Amino acid sequence: MTTRQDMDALFSADLVTTLAQGFRQLEPLYRYLMGIESMKRLTPEQEEGSWSSFQASARFER
Repeated sequence: MTTRQDMDALFSADLVTTLAQGFRQLEPLYRYLMGIESMKRLTPEQEEGSWSSFQASARFER
């Protein structure tokens, strides 16, 4: 993450490219955190047939 003090970047033609690059960098973290949130919301009935049958190390492999 960077902090820029110059206002020229805000009004430059490269603003969209800079923002898009930042969002692409954050995407893996976002997907990881959303996966954790979805696992936290599983009901006990759902857990029996989904994550509980897998080893913890296999849950995060791609």
